Amino acid sequence: MPETQPTPTPDPAERPRRREEHVLNILLDDENQRPISIEELVREIGDYRNAIDGLNGLCHAGLAHRLKTETGEYVFASRSATNFFEITGQAL
Repeated sequence: MPETQPTPTPDPAERPRRREEHVLNILLDDENQRPISIEELVREIGDYRNAIDGLNGLCHAGLAHRLKTETGEYVFASRSATNFFEITGQAL
């Protein structure tokens, strides 16, 4: 009988990077490159904490920006993130 390999356990240290990557992929969506509301981002991610944690990491790295207006708070990818995506065809 063939020996089965154990399923690798995800590294907890990778969680922040995966959250940021997920948020950035949403912000860099070709059909949707526009500021999106925080509420819309949370709906896309499916979890408030993961969405905000991922967004905060991207903002601190200069890869996303927040915009507060009278109608709400919006987020969008930075020019650097957008240009990198356009050159390579992939998120950071």
